[in-house]
Amino acid sequence: MSTMPFNQTASGEDKFPNLTGDDLAVGIDLGTTNSVVSFWSNEKLRAKVIKVEGSNKTLPSVVAFEKDGRKWKPCVGRAAVERGATNPASCVRNVKRLMGQQYDSPAVEKLLEEGTDSYEILPLPKGDVEDSERPSKLKVEINDQDTAYRLFPEEVSACILTHLKTMVELYLKDKQVVRFAVITVPAHFNHSQRLATLEAAHVAGFEDARILSEPTAAAIAYGLGVAGEKNVFVFDLGGGTFDTSILHIQEGNIDVLSTLGDPRLGGNDVDAMILSYALKTLALRALKNVDDDGLKPSTVSAAPESMTITELYTFLGLTSTSPAFVEIQRACEHAKIELTRKDKTYIVLEGIRGDLKFPVDSVTERAKANINIPLSQKQLEEMMVPFLAKCKCIVEQALLDVDMAAKDIDEIVLVGGVTRMPAVYSMVQSIFPGKVLCKSIN
Repeated sequence: MSTMPFNQTASGEDKFPNLTGDDLAVGIDLGTTNSVVSFWSNEKLRAKVIKVEGSNKTLPSVVAFEKDGRKWKPCVGRAAVERGATNPASCVRNVKRLMGQQYDSPAVEKLLEEGTDSYEILPLPKGDVEDSERPSKLKVEINDQDTAYRLFPEEVSACILTHLKTMVELYLKDKQVVRFAVITVPAHFNHSQRLATLEAAHVAGFEDARILSEPTAAAIAYGLGVAGEKNVFVFDLGGGTFDTSILHIQEGNIDVLSTLGDPRLGGNDVDAMILSYALKTLALRALKNVDDDGLKPSTVSAAPESMTITELYTFLGLTSTSPAFVEIQRACEHAKIELTRKDKTYIVLEGIRGDLKFPVDSVTERAKANINIPLSQKQLEEMMVPFLAKCKCIVEQALLDVDMAAKDIDEIVLVGGVTRMPAVYSMVQSIFPGKVLCKSIN
């Protein structure tokens, strides 16, 4: 991976020096869980989002690798999700969390403690001068056909960017090569994380790239049609990060008054809560049941209610690379989405009975193909109390930092998939009573 030939300090405020009238700069939301690409349409006077996978305008930020002789072939998006279901060790998710990180950083330590990733996170070998110059001071290791492959997080992100770049070029039909990109990143991203993002853009084939903070991008999209003078609060809660920004908009001019957030707070935390609940339910059921041969769990060192996720899946006979564990994760994420529009749902686990060490239900229930775990909106809201408290604290601190009260904010813009959750929406509404929450910005 070669060093970037373009300006690494680009902030998104400078123009592309080599951009001509025939060139096109695309905008990319390189998200933790999903990514999107768009370009400005002079015909419609707005950004046009491109379909990047069939009829879908969002691309799962997932990359899977397959060993093909001496080469490793990546696949991206839903194809990678499908491959990861049967070969989890070959699949990398949520790589954005590792961009530009030190191996011993709090963010990486948190991921290692959770133990839910199907790939390894490894420190760089000591004395490797070339690797030490990279923005990210760690590598991920995937495995296929009993062969390991190590690469930098920015190389994984480059696979996603390459796919998005290719889809825009195919859409344009005239074979125009897209050379420039504006890529959004969380407001709290530090210098190394921004450099890692630019490095990924270079590896993906972009001649030049600029970085723009996600809340600012949302404010620009929102402020394009705003007349007059307003104070706007941007609440950006995505899959892996939480950002807030307070902006002053006057006749289309945007002034960022403050930014505040948490780089380790997002939808992944909610997924982990539901995952822990599902695993605890399975463990408790296992302790209550005995199979036809009289097999039952031996005495456990701790009650399932106090076990970590790693201890729970180990107790059930699974590992982080077990297809059954990936299926449980998938089902939990699906249940979370279902509860954005329903009061009750089920975590439906398909085809995992044979992978569990112990039976988790009665003999009668074992005849059924799936294992169903009920989950209600009320249960999820109770799990989310500490999570919501952290979000609320950050919002209140953001207001204090600029000596503002909630009443001084004219409009609130919600960004990120997690803001679609009723509990999150209600929490924001409670902070800004009587204010209209804008959900139209994506």
